[in-house]
Amino acid sequence: MKPKLAKATLLLDPCRVKPFKDQPRKRFRGIKQLAGSIRLVGQVTPIVVTPCAEKGFDAELIDGERRLQACRLGKMQIEAVVQAGVEPGDRFALAVAANFCHQKHDALEIARAIDTLRSQGRTLEEIGGIFGKTGAFVSQHHSLLRLPGEVQRMLAGPADGQSRAERRAAGKMTFTLALTLLPFDAATQLRAARQIAGRKMSLTAARRYIRGLGQTHRVKVGRTVTAPNRLNVFWRATEVYRCAVDRLAELPYGQLAPLLQALPAGERRAMAAHLDTVRGALAIIAGELRKAEAGRK
Repeated sequence: MKPKLAKATLLLDPCRVKPFKDQPRKRFRGIKQLAGSIRLVGQVTPIVVTPCAEKGFDAELIDGERRLQACRLGKMQIEAVVQAGVEPGDRFALAVAANFCHQKHDALEIARAIDTLRSQGRTLEEIGGIFGKTGAFVSQHHSLLRLPGEVQRMLAGPADGQSRAERRAAGKMTFTLALTLLPFDAATQLRAARQIAGRKMSLTAARRYIRGLGQTHRVKVGRTVTAPNRLNVFWRATEVYRCAVDRLAELPYGQLAPLLQALPAGERRAMAAHLDTVRGALAIIAGELRKAEAGRK
């Protein structure tokens, strides 16, 4: 039976929920453990789906791939919130917003998701709004795709239970180190990454090594963060967050509440506290701006 286009939680057969073929997240860990947890205590957070007319499916997934896989593995029904009226071209952006705003992803997954959104014609500001991040976050992650393929593969996420030391031993590269390699040519990037991985350098030793390469190649590594830089970053961030807020505020009446209710209670409380802190800080800055403007008059 097809699910009704209601905003209440529905019980669906997980085998009749079509996985999102352009899912931005590629690696899913702990599926077996999650299936056991759902069997014992139930599903804490519903998945988010949109109606699907394709034969054999009742809905298409937007958010909740791990929960979907776990319920399929455990042969259990799955709770879902249906979000109607989603255009096919908007599904990837919704999947990004649902997945990346409250889950941890490796830098390469983020970079590839940004690249897909760019190929759909979205601006950096729009992408920042979708992610709920600054323009600097978007541009930095997107720039990782300029690295050689071997270095990109070193950015892949950890396996189940893998510690930082084990990641280094497996030849993994951190996001911040990868950024410092960008000013160099591709051959130097590859040699440096292999040296860092092969010697299993600590973060401090790797940074020292890259700074030495910068002196040898006469390449500037990193930049000095000044007060004007921080102000520029803040200004760009306000534009990005304004875009994100507008997107939520423009949702049709009644669609926002189910999305917020689908979040775990702890995340809702953390988000509310975060917004209260931001509101207070913005009020201070806005007050200083008004004083500065009044002083000019």
